Amino acid sequence: MRQLTREVTLGTWRFEVTKMSAQTASWLSNLLVANSLTNGPRSQPQATPEAATPETTLTPEEQAAGAVGTLWLLCGSTLDEERYKRVQQCALASCRILDPDGNPSAVVMQDGRFTSKDLESDAPTVNKLIAEALTFNLACFFAAGSSAPAPTPSASTQPSQ
Repeated sequence: MRQLTREVTLGTWRFEVTKMSAQTASWLSNLLVANSLTNGPRSQPQATPEAATPETTLTPEEQAAGAVGTLWLLCGSTLDEERYKRVQQCALASCRILDPDGNPSAVVMQDGRFTSKDLESDAPTVNKLIAEALTFNLACFFAAGSSAPAPTPSASTQPSQ
């Protein structure tokens, strides 16, 4: 069965990351891949046989998480601010703050404002939370044996909310 939530601890904060709608996750995956194909590095380093040692072999899950993380980092310098913020909003909308009893509450309101002033000013935590949410929701598109079709650059329309 597919995991629908994941608990994440970042510093003193506890969060619950939930699955996005399939439409939103698909749009984000396509956007990140299309952006990297359009604006990413023109040459890729080639792996050498010596580099593939048992110590450096990653699991398919780690490879997928690495792909999502790399795509997200590339977007920081290539997406326009409006689209970048839209990706952030989609990621944060899938997250909940957990109180000490484990009760969840939204990280951001419908209008995009943070529900916690402390979190709103904690840029490192917010950045890590966005990365966690994107990885949890998009790694399935990059996992070995995934049945998801390869994203195409032409699929760049945003999902309706």
